[in-house]
Amino acid sequence: MAKLLRAAGNGDLEKVIELRSDWSFQNKKGESVLHVAVAEDQLEIVQHLVANGAMLNLQEKKRRFTPLMLALAQQPPSFEEVFQALLKGKPDLSVQDSSGQTILHLAAEYEEAESLQLLLKARAKVDAVDGKKMTALHVAVGKGNLEIVQLLVETGRANVNLVDVKGNTPLHWACIKNGDDQLALISFLVAKVRLVVLCAAQWVVPT
Repeated sequence: MAKLLRAAGNGDLEKVIELRSDWSFQNKKGESVLHVAVAEDQLEIVQHLVANGAMLNLQEKKRRFTPLMLALAQQPPSFEEVFQALLKGKPDLSVQDSSGQTILHLAAEYEEAESLQLLLKARAKVDAVDGKKMTALHVAVGKGNLEIVQLLVETGRANVNLVDVKGNTPLHWACIKNGDDQLALISFLVAKVRLVVLCAAQWVVPT
């Protein structure tokens, strides 16, 4: 099994093909051949594995990342091509990592607008919540990223009224978080919410 992972990491496609029967193997860290190929930026290996039925939703043990999540987190030099190759295999976009985050949460966290657009096009669940009941919209507002907030709401039709575990809507986060785009974020969200409320001191500060 170790031979397979070494072959994937080294870009030895011939050896990877030879050891196809072991493609579902995971090492002690939970890493599959696809995890290793992604981590080592072996685009050709990734493309071959995806095209030939490698398991896309296996999760490693530390952060419970799938290969798609790993690609987004590590962003190897061929990130865009690797990410698109993995998406072509139609992985389960609702898989959650150790924090309960989906791939859409991670795209918002890492502020990857292009990847987020691809995920929305692939019908990722825009209102999925993590372990703190935060949606990708909560995360994007917390990062102060107006572009991603607009994508989630206007393209993804994200629900702007959902509350996290502390009762905070994305608008609460926008009011509390400082940043260059704070006023623009507040203005955008106020125009979208059904019930407009004013920022008030009694709100629980997001942490």
